[in-house]
Amino acid sequence: MEEKEKKLIVILNESVIGSLLKDAGSFILFGGLMLFNHTYLSGNGWIDAIFILIVILWLSTRNSARVFSGSKEDAIKWLQEKSKR
Repeated sequence: MEEKEKKLIVILNESVIGSLLKDAGSFILFGGLMLFNHTYLSGNGWIDAIFILIVILWLSTRNSARVFSGSKEDAIKWLQEKSKR
């Protein structure tokens, strides 16, 4: 029987201020899309739903840059690449 490879999960924490700024940016983006829809596109509900889906997809992909799952060696490489940026 093969031994399962151990996985290491790394989550980079951000400061409270950074988190609040990101959340404020998300709400501004969401509100801006809704304002644009109701001001220029006659407030169609289907367009609202599409904009909500776009925001949800954007937010979910944004978190993938902060979470790593893999081996210990790969995590070390990932963290070194993150520190160079």
